[in-house]
Amino acid sequence: MRIYAIVFLLLACQMGLAQSKVTRAQMDADALAMESYYALRNEAWSRNGKGMDPDSIAMPVVFSSSFFYPSTLRVILRTEDAALNSMINKVHELAFLRCDDIAFEEATVIYQKFSDGLSAEGFTLLADADLTKKWLGSELEHGSIFGVVKNGNIKQCVMMLHFPDQPFYIADFTGNISFDSLTKLMMNDLPGIFNKIDPSFLKSLAGQ
Repeated sequence: MRIYAIVFLLLACQMGLAQSKVTRAQMDADALAMESYYALRNEAWSRNGKGMDPDSIAMPVVFSSSFFYPSTLRVILRTEDAALNSMINKVHELAFLRCDDIAFEEATVIYQKFSDGLSAEGFTLLADADLTKKWLGSELEHGSIFGVVKNGNIKQCVMMLHFPDQPFYIADFTGNISFDSLTKLMMNDLPGIFNKIDPSFLKSLAGQ
């Protein structure tokens, strides 16, 4: 199992070079946590019947991560919207993180860690919790958008979203997207975009 974790880390480092440091650190920590979990389970299986129960070992709370590029995003978002497709084409790379069954306290710790880390990296808070709640609904528990903006274009952006009894989502992307276009999207078109996501993709995220 160790060799798989090492390969995953190497791939994550290569694919995620464009992502923020705090996102890469989260992916690395999650990979190591899963490596430790499977090592403990393997040890428990080898000693099964001698006081070791593999099922008693709790799985760590970790994010699953996926990487997307314009070609895959266009497949996932089945839309003929010219403005949206233009925006998708300007995304260089998207790291999408999802954590299921996360408690409010755990989510709060991660949310604060990302907020502090992104600020330390030089990201600007583009939308605070109040603004994201205005866009997405007052039931949003954790939500903010950080970005690096140059000449009116977003070069790097990290969005964090967490609703009650829902997964914690983090989208970390690089590109050359107009700040005004993203703002318009969030204010006016976001619900419609969710309706355009390929249902089979959503099921795959949920492990179905």
